[in-house]
Amino acid sequence: MSFANNQVFGNDITVVDTSQVYPLGTERLVLGAQTGSGIGDQVWRYVKNDEAASAFAVGNPVIQKTVTASAGTAVISTGASIPRLRVLGVAQHAIAAQSYGWVLVRGRGTVLATAAGVAADTAFATDAAAGTVVAAPNTGVGAVAVIGVTDVAIGASVTGTAVIDCR
Repeated sequence: MSFANNQVFGNDITVVDTSQVYPLGTERLVLGAQTGSGIGDQVWRYVKNDEAASAFAVGNPVIQKTVTASAGTAVISTGASIPRLRVLGVAQHAIAAQSYGWVLVRGRGTVLATAAGVAADTAFATDAAAGTVVAAPNTGVGAVAVIGVTDVAIGASVTGTAVIDCR
């Protein structure tokens, strides 16, 4: 059982539901002290994978399906530098198509790099390659929708750790 914001959630953040259990877009705080993992506090968001057949995989950034879709209706990101307000979080475990689960909004987690990889200590944004992140070019304030920074270098098309901030 996970505890957050003085509320008790009936399932853990890794549980995938086949029917909706919480309101879409619900956020929950998981304190680092509660997990004992040494990764610090994390904020998670409850979403529906609205893909027709594709599961969210570990490290996939997910976005609101459309700007008019219900909050928390998510699909795998497929565009370069998607506006931060559309990025709902980054999947930290598989969430099957048409299922519900929690994605990481803020905290230390895992991201999937594009085919070019991402260097250590580098800001990143969503990439045109579906479900991946790419180094954010330093071309001025607001030029790209940065959603985190890498801890270590992440090789081509593999996952690595990063500090994620999709708020």
